[in-house]
Amino acid sequence: MPLHACSRPTAPLPPPVATNVAAPHQPRDGRMLFRTASATVVGSSLPLCDALATALVVADDDGPEIARSLEGYEAYIVGVDGKEDATEGIVFATEGVR
Repeated sequence: MPLHACSRPTAPLPPPVATNVAAPHQPRDGRMLFRTASATVVGSSLPLCDALATALVVADDDGPEIARSLEGYEAYIVGVDGKEDATEGIVFATEGVR
């Protein structure tokens, strides 16, 4: 009996997503090192998404501006104070969700 190759999916795969949740503290006094708690980046290259998510956390207050300058990548950033910032391509499905 001949072997058959597996069929490939016809629908495109979703783009890679990388999230960097970083809340490093000063070991001596417990203060946060960054005001950005997490950054999620969506794009075509997983390694680049990961690197960009890390960079956006470290960039702190400049993260949202840097995120908006990234061509072909979208980002969602959350500050330790709960403030959220997202690029135009990030869409939240909130209607009809219970």
